Amino acid sequence: MHLPKAKSRDETGRRVRFYVALGLVTAATLMLQIIETRIISVISWYHLAFFVISIAMFGLTAGAVFVYLRREEFRPEQLSYDLAVAALAFALTTDLAMLRQVLRRRSPPWSPGQNSRSVSPFHFSFRALS
Repeated sequence: MHLPKAKSRDETGRRVRFYVALGLVTAATLMLQIIETRIISVISWYHLAFFVISIAMFGLTAGAVFVYLRREEFRPEQLSYDLAVAALAFALTTDLAMLRQVLRRRSPPWSPGQNSRSVSPFHFSFRALS
């Protein structure tokens, strides 16, 4: 009977860290979507809160299309670096988007500028997930 060689401990550790990081980015994306939905439902009309879901889907699609169109830039040997950059950009844009959301004045609920700024965290999230 031939038994396959056991994977090295380093390779197994890298895979576990990768999947944990992937899970954390996914959980943070879902939490951001829920938080933005709640904030919008409080500061504006309730039915506009579901517009956040559309913004999130648009941002996630934009991130996936970005990775697809520039796939030659995303090489397997550079995967860790690309994931770290995308996760850092997601974290920073999430902080900025939440600050803008909470500190903004009573303006029309969804002005065109507000829409484009709300997409950026979701864009970087799906760049990390793609």
